[in-house]
Amino acid sequence: AHERAHQKFHHGIIRQFFWAGILIAIAVFLGSVGILFQLGIVELLLLFHLLFAASRILFHFVCFSQEYEADTFAAKCVSKKVVLRAMNTLIAEEFPRSPLFAYVYRTHPTAVMRKKHLTKRQTPKSF
Repeated sequence: AHERAHQKFHHGIIRQFFWAGILIAIAVFLGSVGILFQLGIVELLLLFHLLFAASRILFHFVCFSQEYEADTFAAKCVSKKVVLRAMNTLIAEEFPRSPLFAYVYRTHPTAVMRKKHLTKRQTPKSF
């Protein structure tokens, strides 16, 4: 059900267009800055590295929101108990990482983050 949600919501296509937009924006920015300040190739490569690292973190936020959306969809299609059992299996098998590590280096949130988000989203709010 989780993977079906990715297909239904066109997450792969959205990710590709997002990346293409980011890379085009970086290229236009680097071209403009390079011409304006007469930067050499080394300076442009260093600037590209900094911009690419920052945009990758932004991209991971988009990926995380898509993963949470797919988890929520799976919980609606299948019983919540089944999805939480699957999350517990993932938690047991996954190498523990901090959320900061996940935001910087991974396109998927950790299983603990996903379970926490899923239980938070499924619990009715009380007043």
